[in-house]
Amino acid sequence: MQKNLFMENIARTDRFMSENNLDGLVLYALDPFRSGNLRYLSNHLPYAGCSFLIIPARASREDYSLLLGVLGDQYRYVAFAKEESWVPYVKGWRLLGQIRNVFKEYSLNSGRIGVVGFKDMPRLFLQFFKEEFPQSFFVDITNPFEQMRMVKSTKEIGFTRRASEIAWTAVDTLKKEAKVGLRENELAAEIGRAVRQSGAEIRNREHTLLRIVSGQKTDLAVRPLASVREIQLGDNILIQICPAWNGYRAEIARTVRVGEPPEERAKFFEKIYKCQRRILSGIKPGVKARELHKMAQATAKELRIADFVCYDFGHGIGLSVSEPPFLDKRDETILVPGMILVIRVGGFIPKEEGGLISDTILVTETGNEVLTAKDHGTSLAE
Repeated sequence: MQKNLFMENIARTDRFMSENNLDGLVLYALDPFRSGNLRYLSNHLPYAGCSFLIIPARASREDYSLLLGVLGDQYRYVAFAKEESWVPYVKGWRLLGQIRNVFKEYSLNSGRIGVVGFKDMPRLFLQFFKEEFPQSFFVDITNPFEQMRMVKSTKEIGFTRRASEIAWTAVDTLKKEAKVGLRENELAAEIGRAVRQSGAEIRNREHTLLRIVSGQKTDLAVRPLASVREIQLGDNILIQICPAWNGYRAEIARTVRVGEPPEERAKFFEKIYKCQRRILSGIKPGVKARELHKMAQATAKELRIADFVCYDFGHGIGLSVSEPPFLDKRDETILVPGMILVIRVGGFIPKEEGGLISDTILVTETGNEVLTAKDHGTSLAE
């Protein structure tokens, strides 16, 4: 993450804290897969254990700390975090008393303290804070904070555009390199090399989340990683990739065929594509996330693929691969310009057929823009 974007995020958070009458903000991350909120204000991807970012309200921007959970002798990771983070003070912690000392240093032993990651935090930690600081009121502020982060800034959208371009490099490489007799892991290596050359972030503990699987039946759905299997004539090759640029990710998935597909298979894939396009047609400001989920279910029934479609139709994306909002029947989030979504449709017929398509979508003032749009994956690998 560039420092100018980091400073914009800090300014946004200052306004957020003021609007919510917070005297302090605590961000908690348990692991790298649920660390987008913490990374938003630190440029750090936690890795060694429970991590806290502690920010006092209305203070100098030199007055906040990142506390990294340290396991065993892993203090070397603290030094690495100091190098990659823009946070003024980075420390390791093993005992809750060390966190208590930081609270007291920032005069957070009273007042209204917002906690981001409240439900992920172990009950022991919450009990400790309440006992140590009885004059403080700890409030779960996770949902409002994530709603703020859902709407991306101009810089964040620009980074996602670049990540989307890198994602298409992967698909183009697959179409050029895939051939009968080539092993899946060899193809994955070629694609990985291409995305690195295009600028994808390859950092310690962070990768492009590349998935390459080939086959003619539904093992596409259950095998998560490339193997030594050789590509054969008639195969479907599924590629799913989430590269990052300056920390911000984009996702694309395509299913490419080796050789001419049978007519029935081609029809099945066309229905998956139509289902995804129908969802895209409904993305615009004012629509609720649950309404898109309902539209997707209705379209799958109309196309007679409802029994074979996976019902994870999408979610937000940003510093994490999966962020709010979620295309779920219970998600009441209203779409607004600046939100970035992944729209995904996968269908798998037992012992017969399987495939997946996904794209990264920007919600605009007039509707939406498909950031990863070139084709829908029916092009054939030669």
